Amino acid sequence: MFLREVKNMKDVLIIGAGICGLSAARDLALLERSVTVLEARDRIGGRINTIEGRFSTRVEQGAEFVHGKPKYTQALIEEAGIRSLPTEGDTWEVRKGKVQRTSMFPETLQKVADALGNLASDVTMKEFLDRHFPHADFPEVWEDVRNVIEGFDAADLGRISAKAIYKEWSSDSEFTGSRLSGGYSQLCDFLGRQATDHGAEIWLSSPVAAVNWTPGKVEVMTTDGERFEARQVIITVPASVLRTGVITFSPAIDRWQDAVSQIETGGVIKFLLEFRRPLWENRMRDAGFIFSDALVPTWWTQLPENYPILSGWLSGPATVTAPRGDKLTLMAIESLAYLFDSPKETIERELQAIEVVDWSRDPYSLGGYAYKTPQTPAALEVFTMPVYDTIYFAGEAFNVGDEMGTVEAALQSASRVIEIVGSGPTT
Repeated sequence: MFLREVKNMKDVLIIGAGICGLSAARDLALLERSVTVLEARDRIGGRINTIEGRFSTRVEQGAEFVHGKPKYTQALIEEAGIRSLPTEGDTWEVRKGKVQRTSMFPETLQKVADALGNLASDVTMKEFLDRHFPHADFPEVWEDVRNVIEGFDAADLGRISAKAIYKEWSSDSEFTGSRLSGGYSQLCDFLGRQATDHGAEIWLSSPVAAVNWTPGKVEVMTTDGERFEARQVIITVPASVLRTGVITFSPAIDRWQDAVSQIETGGVIKFLLEFRRPLWENRMRDAGFIFSDALVPTWWTQLPENYPILSGWLSGPATVTAPRGDKLTLMAIESLAYLFDSPKETIERELQAIEVVDWSRDPYSLGGYAYKTPQTPAALEVFTMPVYDTIYFAGEAFNVGDEMGTVEAALQSASRVIEIVGSGPTT
C-alpha cells in the first residue's frame, strides 16, 4: 500500500462531528494542531439535534437531559454561558388502566440494588435476577427492573452488566436531571465555532468509506471519492456503526474490530407531539414523567415550561420489532388514547405537530447509546490503546469511566484522547 505525500497533510483527521469529535477538534485547534473533521450528516451534532420551527418551542430529537452534575458537561455548559432548567412535575404510572402517582425509583429496585452490592463477579442482569429473584416468586421485581433497564438504559436484560447497573443505581446521578435553556445543540454549535475560529475545517455530507494507514500516516476516503491525509486519525463513529464494517481499514485492525463487537448499543425511538392543550392534565395533573404498559411506555412533559408538548420514548429490545413510518405515529396515538382514557379521534383532533425520530434505523447511529455487558470492560481496554499511535477511538461507547452512553462519556473520552494526541508533533 502506498500513501502519497501531499503538502496539505493535516496533523489530525477526526471522523464524526458529534459532541465528542467537536470537542476533540476544538481542543486540538486551541493547541495549534491542524485538524479536519469529516461528518457523514449534513449537520454537526450527531445524536444531539435541537430543532425549531415545527413546534411552538425548540425540541430535542436526541439527547435532552443533563443527569446530575457531570464534571465535563457542566464545565462546557458554564463555558458556553448556557442556563439549565431542572425538570419538574409529578411522576405518574398507568398499569392495566389504573392511574396512580409513583416514584422514579420504586422500593423494589432498592431491594435489587442492595443485593447487587454483594455481587462478586459480573453477570447479566437476567442471570442475576434468575439467581436471586426468581420470576415465579418476584414477578413485580422483574417488571420494575425490566421497565427501568429497557426504558432508561435502552438495554436488553439478557445482555446488560449487573455490576454496571449497580454502579448506576448506587450513584448520586439523577434519572431526570435538567434541560438546557435554548437546546442541547448550543453546546455543539459553541464547540464547532471555537474549532473553526482557530483553524479547524469541518466537512459535512462526507461519509467515510475507508481508512488506509501506515504508522504515522493515514489516508481517509469518503464515499464520493474525496481523499484526506493526516498523521493521525481519531474515530468518533458510534460503535454500532463501526461493528457493521461500513468503514474498512487497510491493513485490517482485527483486534479493535473484534473488541467493538463486544459493545452493545440500545435502540431508541423518540416521539415528539404538540397538542392544542395539555390533554394529560385531566387525568395526571402536574405530570412530569409518565410510565406505563402502553405500546410507547414512557412519556414526559416540558415542565417547568408550560408548552403542551409530550415526548415519547420507546427503547431497548422493543425497537427491533417496532413498525416503521406511519405505523409508529399510530402507535403513539393509540398509546396516548390509552393513557388519557380518551378516544383516538380526540388525540388526532387536538394534535398540532408530530415528529418521530427512529435512531435505531438511522444509518449514522444505528441506535441510541451504548451500554455495558460483562464483556465490555475487556473490550474497552483494547480501545485505550491506539493503533500504532496512528488510529485512535473516542466517543460515548469507548469511555472507560462509569458514564458510558452519555454526553459526559463522550466529553470524557475526547479529553482522554486529546491528552495523548495533543502532545504530538505538528506540521
